Amino acid sequence: MRLTVLGSGTLVPHSERGTPGFLVVAGEQGREEKLLFDGGSGTLYRLARAGEDWREISHIFYTHYHPDHTLDLVSFLFACNYAPGSERTARLYIYGPAGLKEFYSRISLAWPSVIPKKYSLELRELEPGAVVQGEAGWQVESGLMDHGDSGGLGYRISFEGQALTLSGDTQYCAELVRLARGADLLVCECSADESHRVEGHLSPEGVARIARESGVKRVLLTHVYPPLDPETVAGQCATLCSAQVTAASDLVSYEI
Repeated sequence: MRLTVLGSGTLVPHSERGTPGFLVVAGEQGREEKLLFDGGSGTLYRLARAGEDWREISHIFYTHYHPDHTLDLVSFLFACNYAPGSERTARLYIYGPAGLKEFYSRISLAWPSVIPKKYSLELRELEPGAVVQGEAGWQVESGLMDHGDSGGLGYRISFEGQALTLSGDTQYCAELVRLARGADLLVCECSADESHRVEGHLSPEGVARIARESGVKRVLLTHVYPPLDPETVAGQCATLCSAQVTAASDLVSYEI
């Protein structure tokens, strides 16, 4: 599997860190599929800068429906219909927690031009613990996160003994520990230090606790709010656990 960070930042505009978005390429050689996890504003353009073809995305997973995680869905669906010479014909799957169908209904009401013209769109609301099996051999398991009233899902992506976990937005919860248990890499939000932490989000102490309890090998920190420096936050987290902790950077790929 390969993970490409398309956005390691937050809702605060930043010159080097875009809103959350992650591309995972997984599957048997020659049959790999491209999975997009979240996608705030600008995700499609960073996908192009990463040298990836947006038309090859077959599955989209959302952790929750805040704008910084979902805004480019409109751009993606619009392009599927009207990109000259690239009108989509292949089926597209979109997954997310409860509310996905209402979310899409409201989008299509505001922008009817996103309603598929030449392809089939399948929307699947996932219950916590649900498992999605890909035709290329990958598997995605969901778990209920604790993002306050917004709820949301985290995901564990597995293929041939490799495992990658994506937290989405959350504070400490046992389900994230479960999803990350024994994983090769945990992509985890770390929004603030402990003195400024708000409900529904993690600090270095919380991330380190998850790393210790799950036994995850590597942790990639994302969603660090300014003015905190992600590298400094990663260093603080690393002193509290035995996992290798680094700060995520946009347009960088990681082999799992």
